[in-house]
Amino acid sequence: MKKICIIFFFFLINFKAISTEIIFDYYGFYSWDKIIDINKERRFVVFNTKGIGTSNAGVQTTGGCDGFLEYVKGIIDKSYYICKLEEGNGDATFFEMKTETGEVDAGITPFKIIEGTGRWKELVGINCLGAFSMIKGFDENMKNASILFKAKCEISDTTLERLKNYKKEN
Repeated sequence: MKKICIIFFFFLINFKAISTEIIFDYYGFYSWDKIIDINKERRFVVFNTKGIGTSNAGVQTTGGCDGFLEYVKGIIDKSYYICKLEEGNGDATFFEMKTETGEVDAGITPFKIIEGTGRWKELVGINCLGAFSMIKGFDENMKNASILFKAKCEISDTTLERLKNYKKEN
């Protein structure tokens, strides 16, 4: 049932893509670096992601996230992670994320843009909403699962135009 909700959320983001939102699409690989089984029902995971992304502002990025997830009975109970996406000119944006609802292979993730350089500076402080879904599961070492992450942030038309037309000064 949760996967159906996540899929519905992806379609909702795509359907409602209007000019007053910036949309991020991120494709990456997700690995569990450390697993601590606290008991039969509770697991603590340190993880990372690495990948590439695009946005409706016409910007391509590389980057990833590092953080932790705590599962209780297979459901995400707590999480915290920081993500950095960097474009080819070196400008970057940093997200602070906390998954609210999810499992190992899908979840809904509100996040906040906490820092940015270049075009991303004016988005600092904006709250956004994203969803992730696993495309292909983990290998035998809990590494290299492929994921899709889609997010949107409400911004003004003029802000989106400034993001699209930004030229970095040398």
